[in-house]
Amino acid sequence: LKQSFALTAEDSQTTYRAVEGEVVRVIGGVEVKGFKPLTDPAILKRLDESARGKVVQADLKALGITDFGQMTSRGFGRAVNPAGMELFYQDKPMTLARRPNEGWEKITSTPEAGKFTYEGDRPKRWAKSDDIWVHGYWTWDWADSYERIKAIDAETRTIETYPPHGIYGYKAGARFYYLNVLEEIDQPGEWYLDRASGMLYFWPPGKGTAYVSLLETPLISMNGVSHVTIRGLNLSCTRGMGIEIKGGDNVLIAGCTLRNIGTVGVSFEGGTKNGVLSCDISH
Repeated sequence: LKQSFALTAEDSQTTYRAVEGEVVRVIGGVEVKGFKPLTDPAILKRLDESARGKVVQADLKALGITDFGQMTSRGFGRAVNPAGMELFYQDKPMTLARRPNEGWEKITSTPEAGKFTYEGDRPKRWAKSDDIWVHGYWTWDWADSYERIKAIDAETRTIETYPPHGIYGYKAGARFYYLNVLEEIDQPGEWYLDRASGMLYFWPPGKGTAYVSLLETPLISMNGVSHVTIRGLNLSCTRGMGIEIKGGDNVLIAGCTLRNIGTVGVSFEGGTKNGVLSCDISH
């Protein structure tokens, strides 16, 4: 879909369902074809030695894909915003190249507002970039957020982020990891998108089909509808919501599979006697 499948009051008293024995997929993205071995010496030099010969590339602009969306500062206490383009492979979300691969780094100190220090010298091997992010539980273990890095001083091991600097600021000992770093593609399933060139770099975990998400509005939206059923559909690969239902009554989402959804699976706002029954919702 390039826009939401939108139902309004005039579409009431209807059922949309899969034909018996058939699989109906509603997706908000496109398949990525034409992956080629990575041969650019400048890019290979930036990669970890273990990744050389394993990472492939696809020119998204050459495939007509130019809307990459925007990564946004998001998390606890903030609006549910799309996270920009995601990559799905073998029907699973892939990992935007991160450091460390598992677990967390720790903040060592907070010299001033909007800044914190870190351990180690890993960032010294990264090329300068204005699109590196950090995800962390900056003050409390129940409040996480994604923040964009404004500057890294590799000599003093100091990171400065763009506002809002986490909803509660930063605290020594808090845990975080880096993401969206080309040099950190060092295991299968990790990927990175150069937004300037449109080149997608990916270490595929075996054989499969790759999709990128594009749609930021809900796959299905219903506004003021009554007695509508969505049954047995497979909804996936989108930047926004799966299904959004505003008002109305007796709306049922039954026996559907919702996965690889950018924000919320099913959202209800107002209405009466609406529900979700026997659906599989993941990722």
